[in-house]
Formats: sequence, C-alpha cells, structure tokens
Amino acid sequence: MLRRLALLVLTLLLAAGPAAAARLNDLDDPDLGRSIRAGAADTGRMWLLGESGRIVLFDRQRGRDRALDGAYVDLLRDGPRLWALQRGEPGEAARIVSLTGDTARATPPLPGAATRLFLTPLGPGVMTTEAIAVPEPGGWRIIQPEVRLGGRATGLLGRPSAVLAQPGRLLVGFNHGEWGGGLRAIDLATGAVSLVEDLDDRCGGLLNSACLPVTGAIPDPDQAGCALVSGGLAHMALLTGRVLRICGDRIDLVYSAPIPADPPRAFPGATWPLSGLTPLADGWIASSGDERLFIASGGTVDNRPMPALRDWAGLKIDDSDPRFIVVMQACCWGLADDPRDFAVLVVPVQ
Repeated sequence: MLRRLALLVLTLLLAAGPAAAARLNDLDDPDLGRSIRAGAADTGRMWLLGESGRIVLFDRQRGRDRALDGAYVDLLRDGPRLWALQRGEPGEAARIVSLTGDTARATPPLPGAATRLFLTPLGPGVMTTEAIAVPEPGGWRIIQPEVRLGGRATGLLGRPSAVLAQPGRLLVGFNHGEWGGGLRAIDLATGAVSLVEDLDDRCGGLLNSACLPVTGAIPDPDQAGCALVSGGLAHMALLTGRVLRICGDRIDLVYSAPIPADPPRAFPGATWPLSGLTPLADGWIASSGDERLFIASGGTVDNRPMPALRDWAGLKIDDSDPRFIVVMQACCWGLADDPRDFAVLVVPVQ
C-alpha cells in the first residue's frame, strides 16, 4: 500500500511541472465545433461528424468541401453505403439520411432522444434514450427496454459509447470515465436488459461495469456470432485497458499491453487504456490517447507509437497507412504549438 501511495505521489509530481505551464485547448473547428464525434472515409473522401451537429465532407486531395447543417448525432458505414442519424425532438420520427446517394429513411415517432445507429441485415436501426427501432420487411419493430438507455434519469448516464446488433440482442456499451460503464445486452424480443460482466473483488475481473468504461464494440472478425469489445480506464495512476471477446455469456481476453514501468507513471501491472476499437478489412485497430496504436492483422498485434500528426485542411491527421486515417478528435493539454494528451479518432478507409 505504501509503495502504491509513493508511486502515486511521484506520478503527480512528475506531472506538475508541465501542467503548470500548460493550458487546456479546444479543437475549436468553425464547422465541427470543439470535438469530432464520428468519421468515415473511402479512397477519395472523408466525412467527419462534429459535436456541433454538422457533418463536414472532405475531398482527400483538395481538402474541405462542404458542411451539412442539421442535428446529426451518428454515422454508420454499411458496406458501400454511409448513413447519418438526424435527431428530431423527443416523440418525433428519427431520420436516417444517406450520404452516398441512397434513399433516406424515417422511423415512426419514437420516445426519447435519438442517440445511435446500429446495423441489421435489413439496414440501419435506431436507438433512442427510451426505445429501439429495428427495421423489418414493410415497417419497423419498436422495443422499449426495461431501463432508459441514456440521460441523467438513471444510472446509465450519457450517450452509449458503442452499439452492436447480434441475432436476437443488442450489445450497448457505456463510458462513464472513472465511474466505469460496462456492457449491457438488450433482448430484442422482450426488452429485458442484462449486464454482461466478469467480476472479481473490487475492480477485478475482465469486465466490471463499476470500473471499466467500454469504448468500442465491433463484430469479431475471427469468430462468427461473437463480438470484440474494448475498454479503457485512465484515472490518475490507475491505467488499464483490454480487448475482450464476447461469445454469448462467455468473456475472454484477446489483447492487452503492459505500460513500461520506467519511468514510473502508473501503478504496477498497468496496461495501456484503449480509447476506441475500429474494424479493419483484415483485423482491428485500437488507440491509447495520443501515445500508441495497436493494429491486429493475421493473428498478431503491432504495438506502435502514435504517428506525428500533420496539419491538413484545418485538422491534424496522419494518413500514411492506406487502411485508416488518424484524426485529432479533441484537444488537449499543452502549449498551442505543442499539444499533448489529446484524443484521436481512427477512421477506417473503406
């Protein structure tokens, strides 16, 4: 216990010097706002959704093309199609807008505020803070879960961090920072909500909703019918992160990477916290703040430093790997010409 306390004090002292001269900077983009919420790209274009509710289209050769005004809240890649969720007032229909030339769709009036899209065999479904709309032949099926799925009326605070449809159920992750978040499964027949957990004492176990924020969920590229889920906690010297495989009620560790013990920056046994999980054609990619990328391909994971981001079209990006684009998502501690501790968004190129 004394060793951990001493390590914590040392970590805070090491951080105090830079912090004293640093300042908090917003991304402050004129179209996207203070942060970027989601993105998609192909070989010629990139779409970014900002916290402003606007979607900005970029030509990857010429730069910024145009901004789409509207209360957009999510993007969803569906093969060659790209959908955007446009939020209405609570009790109104949610509008699913095509950004690649297909016909727009609208749900029936839905209770709650629209928050996320998810992919089904019949196209995109919609989640609100109070309901789930699943497309069916000739219409929609509306499910109202046993608990709210966002907002501050329950313990499930905020917008879901990840949503993934599976046969018969919807996996929904939450990221509550130092207060955990965890993963929930919603039965699409009954609306029953259950925790998907692996618990141990205190904050032990692979997936503890009281301690582990869920930061991403994608279909498992190696095991059909399963999901991969990322988690990451970064609170003072408490740093942990992992990629987990969810197969029904079974939870297995797929990947975690230890943080070097020298120089001291975290409690012993710390692992890199993962701030997102993105599918690639041959695997997946996860990031850890502005420091590391973890790229899974062919059964191995390449743990590499975060590339230096270059200025481009008012953004900071790296597009040196043809499979993905790294974009500064939110900013940051540090001087104006030396930003540090920023978040990145990894945008797959499809």
